[in-house]
Amino acid sequence: MCCLNFPRFTYYKFSKIFSMQRTKQQKLCLNVSRRNKKMIEKLEVLMLEKNLSMTDTVFQIIKKEYEAFESKKRNRQLLGV
Repeated sequence: MCCLNFPRFTYYKFSKIFSMQRTKQQKLCLNVSRRNKKMIEKLEVLMLEKNLSMTDTVFQIIKKEYEAFESKKRNRQLLGV
């Protein structure tokens, strides 16, 4: 398991169950399966490349992916598909 600390919500757990509790500190916990252990190494490479914390790197990736998702959704709406 890989845990990341950040300032607001306490517990995010990415697995089959998603739970969140409000407290003063935030924590992001990722359960990483054995087959995905190499992804942590790739995450560390991105962290070093961009000089960001693990939490910032994860959220930057999520932000990019979500923007791409929204863009595709908007394009489909414009095309009427």
